[in-house]
Amino acid sequence: GRAVETGFLEHLWNAPTKDVYAYTEDPTLNWSTPDEVIVGFERGVPVTIDGKRVSVLDAIEELNTRAGAQGVGRLDVVEDRLVGIKSREIYEAPGAMVLITAHTELEHVTLERELGRFKRHTDQRWAELVYDGLWYSPLKEALESFVAKTQEHVTGEVRMVLHGGHIAVNG
Repeated sequence: GRAVETGFLEHLWNAPTKDVYAYTEDPTLNWSTPDEVIVGFERGVPVTIDGKRVSVLDAIEELNTRAGAQGVGRLDVVEDRLVGIKSREIYEAPGAMVLITAHTELEHVTLERELGRFKRHTDQRWAELVYDGLWYSPLKEALESFVAKTQEHVTGEVRMVLHGGHIAVNG
């Protein structure tokens, strides 16, 4: 993925211009045929795209191309930085968005209800620690041990349709 900030985006009223985006097509102008993709996971790790064995890097690269062509993966957010500054940032992460969507769906059908609820809170806290630069935090390490345990049965395939900036899970 990629992030764009500063310059004209420092003024929250300014909308991002088309030249800000490099990985994704404009979803409002995308008249292409929808793209159906099947992502397979083993113990929470993506291992196949449409039945073809891939590395995690290969999965991200292929999904960046395919989802980006469908306008998937644009995020326009105002962040609340650790030092108190509000900052508008544009992110493009088409491959990551597809993998997150697929993985979340698979967790919904493989994790017990209470475990799934707690896992969602854990994911949020882990992301906050990483964002705040606490990569070597003992808490982050402990959360990763918990997450690893939750992934023991997160195995299977998820079918999705990518089109017009959206990801629709359909199997």
